[in-house]
Amino acid sequence: MPQQHTFTYSTVTGYFLQDENSTVAENFDFMSKDFGLLEKEYEEGTALDYSRGKDTGTQWQRFEREVTRLQKEAEAGTVYKVLYLGRHGQGVHNVAEKKYGTAEWDRYWAAQEGDASSRWVDPHLTATGIEQAQAVHAFWKHQLAVTKTPAPQTYYCSPLYRCLETANLTFRGLDLPADRPYKPIVKEVRTEISSPNPVSIHCARGLKFEAFDLAPPRSQRRPHLRSPQLQIHPHGRLPGFRL
Repeated sequence: MPQQHTFTYSTVTGYFLQDENSTVAENFDFMSKDFGLLEKEYEEGTALDYSRGKDTGTQWQRFEREVTRLQKEAEAGTVYKVLYLGRHGQGVHNVAEKKYGTAEWDRYWAAQEGDASSRWVDPHLTATGIEQAQAVHAFWKHQLAVTKTPAPQTYYCSPLYRCLETANLTFRGLDLPADRPYKPIVKEVRTEISSPNPVSIHCARGLKFEAFDLAPPRSQRRPHLRSPQLQIHPHGRLPGFRL
């Protein structure tokens, strides 16, 4: 019988503006706030030492050393990770939800494949969504070159088209370290919501992964739901999790 493992997850506060009670999530602009990283000193040896005329690097470089220190001093079995969590840009379905209102979208339209003007089975990004992803690309380019923000070591992405499209526009073409290339791991179960709605179903996988020059996940060999086979929940959504 395979060995079972139990993991306990917790966040370490005090390093980012997102931890502050005064930060309003709805209008927080991470691109104008250096990802929200607080300008502060850490343990001795990682802070700026102006008294000695020594600059120990950017805030992000000091933070990277701080995380290294935390890991070095951690108890056995404790691992520290810094996560860059990104949401997809505006999709066709987002425009439709705004058009009909969230209540009506949840009641009826989320369970449909589209309306007279658009379709949202595995929806693509809108022009605005593409511009949003391109803006984040420019932001990452600045962060890597100027603030020395560490590039991700591993990339994970949902198989939904809008997520693959956003990740591709954001990270492909950046001047990344040779040991940290953009080669995303596509996680089959990482969908927007645990639901059979058309918005959450991803179709034409082979063509999709080929379009983004990605190796499809092994589970692509499994048969997948096509729109005629959808079993729709009466309220359009099923209890589940959001990412």
